[in-house]
Amino acid sequence: MLSNPLIAAIFFIGSSVLLIGCTDQHALNKYKQTYKQGLIKLCGEAKDCKELIEQRFDQCLDESLVRDMIAAKPEEQEQLNKNIVEKTMACIVEYAEKESNLKNVNQI
Repeated sequence: MLSNPLIAAIFFIGSSVLLIGCTDQHALNKYKQTYKQGLIKLCGEAKDCKELIEQRFDQCLDESLVRDMIAAKPEEQEQLNKNIVEKTMACIVEYAEKESNLKNVNQI
């Protein structure tokens, strides 16, 4: 079926790209899972904190930044990871403040 060398080469390249894409997606999923679990552990027994992380983490994590970090050189990854953490936490805190303000307004 793959007797034509050009078709065989295209098939091989396509398979390689697909495999790399799966590896990147696996790395992204693993990073997200580990990061989210770490944040939840930091919440300790604070139920509101855990709920906030569960509700907002996926919305706040910039997956394109994570992909950039995964693809970056090792010496660049630490700074990119710091940027991801800062951006994600700022987003989660912003949601927490908005929810807190809404609760305060509703109590008045």
